[in-house]
Amino acid sequence: MLSGVVPVPKLLLYNYALLGLQEDEVILILQLISLRHENPYPAPAELAELMGVSSERVENMLGRLIEGKIISIEKIFLPQDRQLVPAYAFSGLMEKLSEIWAVGKARNLEERKKAIKDKSSLSGKLSNETRVLVKAFEQEFGRALSEIECTNIIEWHEGCGFSQEIILEALKRAVLNHTSNWRYINSILREWDKKNIRTLQAVIEDDKRFQEQHQRQDRPRNGKNQGAGKVAPKDKYKDFYL
Repeated sequence: MLSGVVPVPKLLLYNYALLGLQEDEVILILQLISLRHENPYPAPAELAELMGVSSERVENMLGRLIEGKIISIEKIFLPQDRQLVPAYAFSGLMEKLSEIWAVGKARNLEERKKAIKDKSSLSGKLSNETRVLVKAFEQEFGRALSEIECTNIIEWHEGCGFSQEIILEALKRAVLNHTSNWRYINSILREWDKKNIRTLQAVIEDDKRFQEQHQRQDRPRNGKNQGAGKVAPKDKYKDFYL
């Protein structure tokens, strides 16, 4: 690092295969960039020594790079020598990388447009109650929901028939247990769906049965150690599903 660094375009590292370049040709380009200021037109023998290959191999690679319009040879003016000298130029490489960058930007823009369109289309299918649920989840999560997450809420509310009240109760329990994630909330709703629980009263009764069963299991046999201390109630959804 103390002897200097060579700036390498990430687009070159990520896309050299797309440009039809081999690994040793990329190394050759980096050597040319590195020598740009001190020796803008190095001899093949000098490059061969730096790369540990034959001069013939370097000449073949240089010829292929020039033929592919990756590099070119141009005249530059050296003020200290007051003369024009040949130099390797990289305008062809920069143009090709710029095209790749532009194509990538256009693709990303199209993907964003599609995502916005899909989300807008999905939003038009949401009922008023489902929109309220989506807004409640976004407020708790502190971010916008993805299309998959919105679809998940639609399945809970309109597919499984869970009321708005029940879904918000599942969200509330996740928040109170500091496990605000989809896996935990899905665990709660799957369990309630399996037991055909559809009201808050049914939820309360199910919790009561679970706690009573848990207390019976923890009760000491033969009456020993009674009153030694109450056992904290378990979180059945975390124990069973996470």
